[in-house]
Amino acid sequence: MSEKSPHAMPAILRWAQHHPLAGYLWITFGFSWGLWLFPLWIHLDDPLTFRHLVSIGAFGPALGGLVMTMLSSQQREKPRSMEPFFLAFLAVGVLYFICLPYASALPLEASLSGWLARFFLFLAAAGVILVFFTSGMARRPFQQASTSHPLVWYAIAILVYPFLLASGLLLSAALGQTLEVTLPAREWPLLLWRVLTSFTYIFLFGGPLGEEPGWRGFALPQLQQKFSPLWASLLIGVIWGIWHIPMHLNGFYPSAGPQNLPWELGIRLLTTTLVSFLYTWMYNRTSGNLLVCTLLHASFNTASAWMESTPISIAFLAGVVLVLIITGKMWRKIDPQERNK
Repeated sequence: MSEKSPHAMPAILRWAQHHPLAGYLWITFGFSWGLWLFPLWIHLDDPLTFRHLVSIGAFGPALGGLVMTMLSSQQREKPRSMEPFFLAFLAVGVLYFICLPYASALPLEASLSGWLARFFLFLAAAGVILVFFTSGMARRPFQQASTSHPLVWYAIAILVYPFLLASGLLLSAALGQTLEVTLPAREWPLLLWRVLTSFTYIFLFGGPLGEEPGWRGFALPQLQQKFSPLWASLLIGVIWGIWHIPMHLNGFYPSAGPQNLPWELGIRLLTTTLVSFLYTWMYNRTSGNLLVCTLLHASFNTASAWMESTPISIAFLAGVVLVLIITGKMWRKIDPQERNK
C-alpha cells in the first residue's frame, strides 16, 4: 500500500492538467450540490442556517476554479501572513451586519448552527476576496485596466440589466398589464440606501463573488481555447442553469408547485443561457476583467430581487444578445495572439 501512495498525487496532477474543465465541474457541482441538498436530507428547519448553507454552496465555482488552477499550475504561491485574511474576514463581517437589516428578512439573532454558518460564509467570502483580488494566481482578471475608460464598463455592468427590466415593466404597463409600484414616495434616501446595501450584500453573499471566479474566471477561458465565444457561452449557460437545479428542489427559489417545476427549470435555463452571452461579451470586451462580470452579476441579482422579470423584459434581453452576437461576430473563434493582448 505504501508503494502505491506516492504515485497517487502525480496521477491526479496529470489528470488535472489534461482535464481541467472536467475537474472544475466535478468540484463545483460536488461542493454546491452537496451543501444545497444537505438540508433536505436532514430536514433542516432553521431558515437562517438554510439560506447561509445555500450561500456557502454558491462558492463552489470559485473553489473549483482555485483548486484546478493550483493543481494545473507549475508555480506555487508562497505562504503569506494571515493578517490580510483576518482583515478581509473582519471587513466582510462588518459589511454583513450593516447590510443585513436592509437587504434581507433574516434576523440578526441566530442559533448555534446559524452562527457557524455565518462564520464559514465569512471565511468563504474573505478567502475569495484575498485570493482573487490580491493573489498573483488571479491578479490579471480582477486588476487589469483593459480600456482607457474602465469606469464606463463598470457603469454599464451595473446599469444594463436594471434598465432592461425597468423597460420591460414600463412597456408591460403601457400594454395594459397591472404594474404594482411599492416604492415609498417620500423616502428616496432610505430607498437608495436599501438598494446600495442590497447590492453590497448580494455581491458578497448572494452568488456573484462565489460564482464569477469560476464560471467566467476559469471555465470561460478554458472553453474559448477550443470553441468560439458563441459556443462557449451556450455551453456555460446550459451548465450554469443545470447547476441551479437543487435550489429549485430545496425550497430556496419560490415555486408554484411541483407541477410547475419543469416550466420553472426551463425559464432558468433560458435566462442563464441568454445572460451567459452578455457575460462573455463583457468579459472579452474588457480583456478578461472579472470585476466587471462580478458587478454585472450583482446587478442582475439585485435588480431581479426588486423588479419582476416579464416576458417583454426577457424579449428585450434576447434582442440585446442577438445584437451582441451579430455585431461582435461571436461565432468566430478568438485568435490566441489577440486573446493575449
